[in-house]
Amino acid sequence: MNIFNQVKHRVSIVKQIEKYIPLEYDGSTSYYKGLCTFCIPNDSKEVGIITINPEKGIYHCNKCFINGDTISFEAKKRGCSILDAAKVLYEEHGMNFKYVTWDY
Repeated sequence: MNIFNQVKHRVSIVKQIEKYIPLEYDGSTSYYKGLCTFCIPNDSKEVGIITINPEKGIYHCNKCFINGDTISFEAKKRGCSILDAAKVLYEEHGMNFKYVTWDY
């Protein structure tokens, strides 16, 4: 299993995004929602809603249309590459580099 699959499998997208934005659980959809930190407010000062589907491990904003998974969210927040974000998440969650393959 490569580093990307290991990170996606072991790191909760909800817990990772909650480090940056408060999220609320929507029981009717089983999704989590919060204000998107990537939206650039226009004249109306509106900010989009980021929706997280924990079952699929993905997020999407209804305004700026940014979307992705745990690794891409972290890369965007840190301003780094997807590989660097995966490495950071890998280390933060105590995974062992001894068993990782670096193919992607």
